[in-house]
This record gives sequence, C-alpha cells and structure tokens, in this order.
Amino acid sequence: MWQKWTKFRTQQVDNFVAQVSERLRNKRPNLIISVAVFPLPKKERI
Repeated sequence: MWQKWTKFRTQQVDNFVAQVSERLRNKRPNLIISVAVFPLPKKERI
C-alpha cells in the first residue's frame, strides 16, 4: 500500500506543477521556471 500511496502523492504534485507551469507560460511565454534538483530524484521526491 505504501508504494501505491507514494505513487499517488508524487503524481498529484507532478500534475499540480504541470498545470501551474502551463498557466504561467500561457500568460508569459518567455517565463523561465526553475526547480530544486536533488542527487537522488526518486528517493528525494518522496
């Protein structure tokens, strides 16, 4: 169950970020969006 819950949570965050990014780029096409990058993406995003 933990893996399913973790997958659900990360998908929710990914979807939210994608929607926000799309809306911002619609208003400002040249906008640069940056994120924090971690050395172990799969582990760190949990």
